[in-house]
Order: sequence, then C-alpha cells, then structure tokens
Amino acid sequence: MLSLSQCFTPDASHRAGGMVRVASGELQDPLLVVLLDYYASTDCSGPPLEAEPRQVASFRGDSAGAWVPLAGLVETPSGALSALVIYGILVGAAEAFTLHLDDTFVFDDEALFLDEFESGDTSAWSIRKP
Repeated sequence: MLSLSQCFTPDASHRAGGMVRVASGELQDPLLVVLLDYYASTDCSGPPLEAEPRQVASFRGDSAGAWVPLAGLVETPSGALSALVIYGILVGAAEAFTLHLDDTFVFDDEALFLDEFESGDTSAWSIRKP
C-alpha cells in the first residue's frame, strides 16, 4: 500500500477526508482509503489500540476528471491520546494512474463550517441572505 500519514491529537469525535481526482482508466482500481489508527501514547508510537485501523472514507476507480469529496465521522476509542490519519492507496489492476489529493482535513465534529462555506456555495444552509 502506498500511503501518506500524519499524527494528531483526537477529540471525542472527528471528521477526516479531502478531495480526490483519479485518472486510471479502470472502474475498480486504484482504491484510496482514509484510515485512522489510535494510540495510548501522545505521539502515535507503540502498538495501536485496535487490531485494525478504522476506515473513514474511500474512493475506487477513475473519477472521470472530476474532484470527488471524501469524508467520514469517527468516534475516538477510550484511552486514545493520539491518532494517525492515513491516506492509503491500493493499486490493484491499475498499472498506471494519476491520483491527486487536495483539501485533506481532520477536525473535531463541532467545527462550524462543514458544507463548502469557503467555496461560496451556501445551498446547504437553512437561512441565506443576499
């Protein structure tokens, strides 16, 4: 598995994800997964608290030139002092591909702007004024 990862201090619940664009010519490959591993240490060292990382989000295959959002909500397990977010790529049958990640994020579930506010798209908001 090809991967990028970053250690962070988790809250009780948090979201992780980003935007992905894939050119592979394949329907099922590559597979991009967003995973979280939790640790009892403050620096993501030592054995993980759980046998397998938690899968937060995934995307499979070619995105046909479009940017595709990835996001998921995860509850932090008891005793976790740090977490490792992993953006993993399983190549599969995709012999050659280009994969772009953008706007990757990890934040607590209490964040105010979760609906593309910064893009100017306010369609998800219940009240809008010119």
